[in-house]
Amino acid sequence: MRYGVLWLIALLLPAPLFAHSLGESYGVLRAGPGERSFTVTYNMRRDQFLQLAELQNFANQTPLNIVASVVGARYQLYAADTPCEKTRLAATETSAFLQASFVATCPGSTSVELRNDAFFELLPDHLHFVRVSTSDGGFAGERVLDRTHRSWVLPETPSTSLPDVAMRYARLGISHMTLGFDHLAFLASILLLVGGFKPLIFAITGFTVGHSITLALAVLGLAVPDGQLVEALIGLTIALVAAESVFRRQSRLGTYAAVIVGSGAALCLFSVLRRGPDPLTMAGITLFFAAYLLLTRERPAWLPAMTPLLTAFFGLIHGFGFAGSLLEIGLPVNQLAVALLLFNLGIELGQLLMVATLLAILLLLIRIAPAITAVQVPARNVLASALVALGMFWFVDRAFM
Repeated sequence: MRYGVLWLIALLLPAPLFAHSLGESYGVLRAGPGERSFTVTYNMRRDQFLQLAELQNFANQTPLNIVASVVGARYQLYAADTPCEKTRLAATETSAFLQASFVATCPGSTSVELRNDAFFELLPDHLHFVRVSTSDGGFAGERVLDRTHRSWVLPETPSTSLPDVAMRYARLGISHMTLGFDHLAFLASILLLVGGFKPLIFAITGFTVGHSITLALAVLGLAVPDGQLVEALIGLTIALVAAESVFRRQSRLGTYAAVIVGSGAALCLFSVLRRGPDPLTMAGITLFFAAYLLLTRERPAWLPAMTPLLTAFFGLIHGFGFAGSLLEIGLPVNQLAVALLLFNLGIELGQLLMVATLLAILLLLIRIAPAITAVQVPARNVLASALVALGMFWFVDRAFM
């Protein structure tokens, strides 16, 4: 069954990998004291913009200026089809996000509608998470906008009941897991590495424990990671686990470790000459991955027990990635624990849904074409190679570009 699942993933994964990147942006609208003005903040993921830049010639504008101009022209509030007046348009840049903000003042007393036409032409699968808060910071509503649903009439009555908060953040957690291609790619890498149902459960549990810890730490403000480095390391975790799944079976982990040391040395030199992680950070990453592979190349008896610990360690990195998205969307201050818990449970539910869906399709395929398992080894190697290439692309693109 395990081999069939991997073969199926090999068929399903190339479409999202080679299509346009999904991409995410985040809008936060805070009502003013009179409830007819809003402070609007639009956050575009910086690594996402780098892919946008390859799709269109922006005439030598800086990334920050491009985001500010597109948001200024295509991200608009309306009252009865009358554009709300924009003032104090500003733009700032962080390690992970390009941010544009403005104040919108709306005429009359009719409902206010948000219309978002920013970047959907360049990224057809782009998702925009928007959250509205009251003037005192309380939660008023949230929505996910996409290419086919670009507008939203803002709620006039805040909804802050416990069931509503639980349902909203559970849905957000599910969507971040099932639509987050990098997290799904890491899950596919675990499926390639781990054999047997029980070890797979242990490995996924380790990942769950790891990302739950750092998600809570980041949301509570107890840890403030470098967002750009976290996104880059997520790609590196995919490459490492996928490559190990191939080289462990071929007893060539020593060769792979040597390749990692050589690549890490080259990236250290590159980080000295250009932007990116500092050389000491790159050296530490390189030594960790190479040491792990050298320790496991003889397949010691403790190796199966190490896999959940490894996935837990990598889960710590992915948890900071989940937290970055959640913090950009925003959390209800008076129901923080509920929102955090349900968001995390939503992530787990999304993970289980993906695995259950693959298993259900697998059983159907086995009944229809039993000979499908004959291509299990080539399919594993092809998929692992694709995941290694994708993970390294994400790492270099997010860390150095």
